[in-house]
Amino acid sequence: MTLNATAASGFVFDGWAGDCSGTSACDIAVTSLRSVVAVFKPSSIPDGTSTLTIVNNDPGSNQGNGTIRISWGNHSEDCADDCEISGVPNGVRVRIQPLPGPNTVVENYGGACAGTAQQCVVVLSKDDGVTTSFQNSGTLATSYGLNLTRSAGGSVQSIPPGIDCGGDAGCKAAFKRNIAVRLTPNAANGYRFGGWSGDCSGTAGCSVSMTISRTISAAFRAVRDQLRIVKSGRGIGTITTDPEGIQCGEICTYSFRRGSSVTLSATPDGRSRFRGWGGACSGNKQCSLAIAAPVDVAAGFDRCAASVISSFNASTTRRAVTVRVSLADRATARVRLRRARTTLASRTFDNLSAGATSLRLPVPRRVGRGKAKVELQVKDICGRTRVLSRVVVLR
Repeated sequence: MTLNATAASGFVFDGWAGDCSGTSACDIAVTSLRSVVAVFKPSSIPDGTSTLTIVNNDPGSNQGNGTIRISWGNHSEDCADDCEISGVPNGVRVRIQPLPGPNTVVENYGGACAGTAQQCVVVLSKDDGVTTSFQNSGTLATSYGLNLTRSAGGSVQSIPPGIDCGGDAGCKAAFKRNIAVRLTPNAANGYRFGGWSGDCSGTAGCSVSMTISRTISAAFRAVRDQLRIVKSGRGIGTITTDPEGIQCGEICTYSFRRGSSVTLSATPDGRSRFRGWGGACSGNKQCSLAIAAPVDVAAGFDRCAASVISSFNASTTRRAVTVRVSLADRATARVRLRRARTTLASRTFDNLSAGATSLRLPVPRRVGRGKAKVELQVKDICGRTRVLSRVVVLR
């Protein structure tokens, strides 16, 4: 605990007494009952002496002897009843405290002193008075502080009440000595409780006995759900997300914070087309998802076969031309046999599958021997068309 003293108008801070000393901030560990005195004095003190009057509210012998000692410098005198002490030097610290003895503790001070510390220090500049009252030390209630820090994403409450930490306030409280305090975390929507640190640990409930001051931290973690992209087809393309996380290609899974909105975009390469979504998405435009649980999305890419073909082979027999070609994906092909601008034979092959295939075109009997041109026209599933040709010799 750090104590800072600020003087009122017309006064100056003269320093600490009791369990603190000096004039700077007082840092004190509350490991037992502590008694700290802050001494203020008038900013202007005349020379001379003053009279200090003590009104001693002795509660009776069953509460202790109720005697206090007044002292400064080498002077000391005891006061069992009301006292009037004259000749007290102005500007000198005067200490007022109960004499050591069984069951004798100050309950509070009044007058020129205020508070419940077990001693009072005054600096006189005029005649003044102090009142004292006592209680049995066995009934003295000692409290210890519980200081809680937490991350965003939840709140923490205590039983008995005192801690109600859901913002900047309610995160510290004093509890009576030896009392058991139980802390309960409450995660906000989209978060989970991550665990305790400090005077508690683990992820279960936290219970502490207030035998000393306690410092505890509660961590909350955002719940994250995995988005997985499964690509299909012979095409090549990339799936990206906004916000960033997936660039598939390379990374096809990512865990997004629950409750977030994610937009998926598909970009085929120059020789492919995006066929469309499946799973949690549909269509072939951008897909927007609200992440509420783990989710799978399928993305299909087709290869544009016409863009990939660079060559083919053609061979002839007596009455047929055979074209051999390797397709990167599904396509339709038309084979024509031509001389000059005349088409000698033509045939269309629908729904060809990817891979190597042979296309046989019969040659009519009326077609004579000699050179001719074999023309292959490929129309792929991307809607692209490619025409290739070869010169062959008919025998």
